[in-house]
Amino acid sequence: MPFEVADQLLRWWPGDYSNAKQIAALRADGAPIWQEDASDEGARFGGHLPVTAHYRQVDLPQFGDRVLYVEELTFDDNPYRQRIYTIAVDDQAQVRVKLWSFKNKVAYAGAWRDLSVLNELTPDEMSPLPDQCDLLVTMGQEGRAVMMMPRDQCVFGERLFDYRVSLSASDFWFRDRIAQAQTRVVLTTAGSFTWHRLDRLPGEG
Repeated sequence: MPFEVADQLLRWWPGDYSNAKQIAALRADGAPIWQEDASDEGARFGGHLPVTAHYRQVDLPQFGDRVLYVEELTFDDNPYRQRIYTIAVDDQAQVRVKLWSFKNKVAYAGAWRDLSVLNELTPDEMSPLPDQCDLLVTMGQEGRAVMMMPRDQCVFGERLFDYRVSLSASDFWFRDRIAQAQTRVVLTTAGSFTWHRLDRLPGEG
């Protein structure tokens, strides 16, 4: 069962996504939308971000058997999130998604358009988040894959990170926030930690 879930993630996730419909509906309702030139205060507690996401399955055996290249953009192609994701099953039969950050983002920007750029990528060029920041995967009652960092565990210095994903065959949702590790006071979030709901765009991933 866990290996089936891991394989299903690899079937579902690759593709292109946008929350343009959500942003249009929020605007129509007068809800706040995060502005590119927002002040620091507005950025910390702003509205939803307009996001376009590109997820691509890549053949990089040096990282594992199930590997994705991730590039999420906002505000006229400004990079928001750029990662390698690896999907694996651990010794406790838990499906985990490990997040790898690029040490040199510029060198690989736009790689979703031409995956051959990644052919020589090695783990030495990446900074994997520690195991306590892995997304732990379960299948929800509605048939969605639910992924969450272990509660209150992903801490860097004085900051606590909380990133969550909900995925189906037709859409991809995320929400994230950063809090002060000791006090749990929220330092930055978008959409007040409600879901950014990205629809799958037509065409091949």
